[in-house]
Amino acid sequence: TRKESSAASDVYKRQLFADILSQNSIESVWVSNVVGSHYQRVIEEWWLKHAENTHVEFVSSKKTLCGISISYPVPENYGIDRLLSLIAIRQLTTNTFCSIDCGTAITVDLVDSKGIHQGGQILPGWPLFPKLLEDNTLGCAMQTKENDLSFDLSNSTEAAMRNAASTAIVAYLNDIMTRIAQTQTDPVDFYLTGGDANMFQPYLNRAAVVDPYLVLKGLLVCRV
Repeated sequence: TRKESSAASDVYKRQLFADILSQNSIESVWVSNVVGSHYQRVIEEWWLKHAENTHVEFVSSKKTLCGISISYPVPENYGIDRLLSLIAIRQLTTNTFCSIDCGTAITVDLVDSKGIHQGGQILPGWPLFPKLLEDNTLGCAMQTKENDLSFDLSNSTEAAMRNAASTAIVAYLNDIMTRIAQTQTDPVDFYLTGGDANMFQPYLNRAAVVDPYLVLKGLLVCRV
């Protein structure tokens, strides 16, 4: 159940913190949290109990942060993971760039050469496609497998779902990258991040720098 899954996740996080603390002297902990206040409390309570002198800082989205200006009317509604990726890329280029995060969700964000966010898009990522059908369609179940992309027609429900997800995501990525490149006056640098970045990169029609750790690198920039 979701409750059991959440409890197991909490246990894992606490064990992870314990392993880190046992091997290192920690003065401060910087966190990018996109899964809600529950996990923020889990983290804060654990560190307070086991290392009360450790400073825990949760980075939040702001109108302007580390050279990036967000276009959202309410900047706090802009995902901090997305913002941290933009901050990390900004350290690598002063050109117009597009950040594509291929994770649980796929996020696409365009930033101009001045560091001003021009807008973005969000759609379900590879892990969410089967869940949408499983939750709303009787008899549909799919086990996603890393690097198992196919675009063929299929004679089984599972493969049909998997191949359709692959086709939809790759088609979307190629379309959005082409449209962004064609509508910008200046050349656009493309960056891929997230857990599935390496899986989709070979199927893209445009060159893109792949770095799965942009969120953590952006967090480091904020830390400094």
